[in-house]
Amino acid sequence: MNTNCLVCDAPTNNRCSGCKSVYYCSKQHITQNWPAHKGYCKRVHEAGTQVFDAILFAANETKPRLIKIPWVFGDVEEDDYPTQWHKLDCQPWLGGKDCCQRTMYVNTLGRNDPSLGHIIGIRYDDNSFINGSPPNQCIWGVTKGQAPHPWAGNLIALRAKSMPTDLYEDAVPETDLEPVIQFFKEYPYRMH
Repeated sequence: MNTNCLVCDAPTNNRCSGCKSVYYCSKQHITQNWPAHKGYCKRVHEAGTQVFDAILFAANETKPRLIKIPWVFGDVEEDDYPTQWHKLDCQPWLGGKDCCQRTMYVNTLGRNDPSLGHIIGIRYDDNSFINGSPPNQCIWGVTKGQAPHPWAGNLIALRAKSMPTDLYEDAVPETDLEPVIQFFKEYPYRMH
């Protein structure tokens, strides 16, 4: 996972004390990036314990990194039974003009492999090619250019309770990163 400075990409162990999602190598770079980072940091900090760990494949970064996604319960009345779901606050990564958030699911390491024993949901903007999102450099890097699909915009991976679902859990980078990278290498030939 990426622990490099968000501004200059230098290796560092210093992360934002508020959200603990981004790293900076110096106070100067914290100050420089604060106007862009402030809104997200405040939402994560105010969410308290209601955040999920997720893996961000940022379009303009070269390595995935762990982020915190704030959430609240949303209520839906279905067939006279109230149900709850996790309403994820994916700003600033997914949103903006004409964004249409969707989720793809991964439950095996590769196309013909047995079940992982858990499900990974990959959130993405279905309109990324229509609304001018930039090509995803992170996916290009982690797949070593082997992704047959030209991904664009940011993608976020976290565990899902089932397929399809809007109930999520924390991503576990040690076990979830490899299946997601393999999915990128096999998509669109592998759909679940």
